[in-house]
Amino acid sequence: MNAGTQPHTASASPFRILHTEWSMGWGGQEQRILLECRKMEERGHQLLIACQPGSGILEKARSRKLRTEEVVIRGSFDPRAILALRRLIRRERIQ
Repeated sequence: MNAGTQPHTASASPFRILHTEWSMGWGGQEQRILLECRKMEERGHQLLIACQPGSGILEKARSRKLRTEEVVIRGSFDPRAILALRRLIRRERIQ
């Protein structure tokens, strides 16, 4: 191990983290999200991915046993989606 580096260990105080993605596709961004979520879980954090029903990330996340929640997001400002995410944040006690 190089000087200044530390081994990866579980976090002393894990977080409850919500990651949202409204893209329907499957590409580099979605792959990065799944990798980051997996690494955060390895460190002891609880992850939840909120994404579009039928999206590429939904299928891939579920196949990797990551927690998901389907949320219809119709655009960059969607009051119904905002309310759904707000309920999700409260229900899951997202930090």
